[in-house]
Amino acid sequence: MIESHGIIHVSFDLWMTLIASDPEFKPKRDALLASRFGIKAPQEEVSATLRRMDKLFDHVSVVCGQTAHYESLILLALDALGADAAKVQPETLNGFYDEMEELFFKHPPRLLNSDTAETFEMLQERNISISLLSNTGFIKGRTLRKRLEQLGLSPYFNFLLFSDEHGAAKPSPAFFGSAFEAVNAFRPAQKHEILHIGDNEVADVKGALNFGFRSLLYDKEVTSLRTLTGI
Repeated sequence: MIESHGIIHVSFDLWMTLIASDPEFKPKRDALLASRFGIKAPQEEVSATLRRMDKLFDHVSVVCGQTAHYESLILLALDALGADAAKVQPETLNGFYDEMEELFFKHPPRLLNSDTAETFEMLQERNISISLLSNTGFIKGRTLRKRLEQLGLSPYFNFLLFSDEHGAAKPSPAFFGSAFEAVNAFRPAQKHEILHIGDNEVADVKGALNFGFRSLLYDKEVTSLRTLTGI
């Protein structure tokens, strides 16, 4: 159990650790982008391009420790699909995001573990505080905050950190350092007393260990969140 290892705070990754996308969201998002920006390419090409950009910027985050901003992802995707990205104005990007966000809430991500709230409650009963440390891409932190509220998870977190709001991303020491400072803002803690849990071996596990936190790799096919935390 994590208490026996002197853990007083647990930091969680978000995507594929706590939540997973609704299968219907991305195809509908891709169709919306093609419609709004006049893309004539086949749907399969649009979807493949957006997946490629998402993976590329995820790799940039891992290698450089820098966040991927929604605007950069969209503009590069549009350029790759033959659109004149140089003519796209900020208000157009903002308008498309609002439409995409509306679609996101029509097809919201689901919890990977139905007992997540119960697991969080049990951690808090053991005086173990929790927080979130998440890289972002197409979906901004502001939107993810709303979804966590809908899922009833927001009250359990002492703080939420999203890369698009901080200019740094996992596995950078700067982003983990922000989490460390935030923990110490409400309770004294040493690095070895903080555990980070995530599904990415480089961004989550190696990033946390290199900073001085403890870390666990989460794989939903192998174990449940409750089993992983040892409660």
